Amino acid sequence: MIAFKTAYDIATAHQEIERAEKLLKDTQDALDRRAQPDIRDAFGRHQAGLQLGIPSGENSTRLYQVEWSLCIPVLTAHIGQMRAKLAALNEVARVELLQGTEGAE
Repeated sequence: MIAFKTAYDIATAHQEIERAEKLLKDTQDALDRRAQPDIRDAFGRHQAGLQLGIPSGENSTRLYQVEWSLCIPVLTAHIGQMRAKLAALNEVARVELLQGTEGAE
């Protein structure tokens, strides 16, 4: 049987890839039209760029208005990293399944 943490991490990786791919597509489409992407925050306010940061703790910090042109390589790298993580997690799940099968015999 696959461990709960492994299944959760696989689902989270899939969700992160989907979100990043959508944001990448929206950003690329807008830049191809030579327009600024229409990305809004939770309150409906237009955002001039992405935010990068460490969200909490004593050392929390945030960069605002990261240029859209920088977003494409960052998102592309993030998607690649998450796909690599997903591949490793799939291998962990495969091993967990095999171990569960061996114990049942």
